[in-house]
Amino acid sequence: MRKLIPEDDPAYKKFLINQQLTFLSSLPTQLQATKVMAVQDTLPTHSPDEEYLGKEHHLQRYWTSVQEILRLFDRFSAKLEEIEKMLNKRNKNNRSKN
Repeated sequence: MRKLIPEDDPAYKKFLINQQLTFLSSLPTQLQATKVMAVQDTLPTHSPDEEYLGKEHHLQRYWTSVQEILRLFDRFSAKLEEIEKMLNKRNKNNRSKN
């Protein structure tokens, strides 16, 4: 939506006369919609060798024999999972959404 529904101004009178035209004029143009779709299609792509925090990579096996590192890695992974759960809980809260 490019525009909000008008309130208490000359555009409001136009809105009362022809609501459909006001609604259609508030929608994005074809060019704007195409740009948004292109960006949304591009953003989620990532490199196949991209690594994510807290995930163990097969090349990291050389240090997995050190128990202190493994313990710290497990603690770090658990903390990331805890943060992820907290964020998901906050995202599900409808009262805090914009």
